[in-house]
Amino acid sequence: MHIHHKVNVMGTGRSSGQQLKFYLGQKCSRTTQCRSFLDDVTKIFGRKNDEGTIGQQRSTVDVSLIGSEKGRPFFPPYNVVSKTSEYSLRLYNVFPVVEMEYQRREEGYAALGSYIDGKNSEGICFAYTQPVVMSYYPDGRKVMQMFVCPRQVVGSTREPQQDASAALAATLLPEPLDPAVRVNVSGGELVAVLQFEGYITPVSAEAVRQRLVTCLQRDGIRLSEADTAGRFRCAQYGAVYQLGGRLNEMMLQVNV
Repeated sequence: MHIHHKVNVMGTGRSSGQQLKFYLGQKCSRTTQCRSFLDDVTKIFGRKNDEGTIGQQRSTVDVSLIGSEKGRPFFPPYNVVSKTSEYSLRLYNVFPVVEMEYQRREEGYAALGSYIDGKNSEGICFAYTQPVVMSYYPDGRKVMQMFVCPRQVVGSTREPQQDASAALAATLLPEPLDPAVRVNVSGGELVAVLQFEGYITPVSAEAVRQRLVTCLQRDGIRLSEADTAGRFRCAQYGAVYQLGGRLNEMMLQVNV
């Protein structure tokens, strides 16, 4: 059974301003599409986990962030469709990001972090978000992304909401000052996720990717065309230069 819901919005070919106008104009309809898509996906892959299970899964991530001077982070919005002892399937809603191609990770950390911290056309500081997502392509390109969510309110004691992107829906993101940085939208896709610890190296990432591919093949789950061709993403949690254990996630887009 094949369901043709094309909601992935990456690579639209629009300029930053056009992409965000498109994002704002289509947010409600795409949210509706994602909900419908979630219903269809759930019929194929099983029942959606309840909010308690989602909270428990995210609390695992939060443990690695305790003690952060910036406080509890915001995460991109998603629903857990199904979960095994090895991996989970997540349906991500559409959400805004800043991204750039990079050679060394510290370049991406600095440039994207500066945008979040106010180095943009309006000098706006945004709330602290996790994770940093790095996409690796077969041709050697590497793209780093950071989720952009509500504006930082100085001195605010409010508890962050997990589905934080909705608070941004009425506001166009400011343009980056760094020409290497661009505003884009991500999400609108079904993703298989496998958690792993340690530093991300080419060898460790390939081993985890192969492990996830093997699990998906065993369960009869097909990858998207891009990820079948070799693209993959790694999500990195915690402080950028933290010592000790680090939580990461291997992310592969699923074809439904």
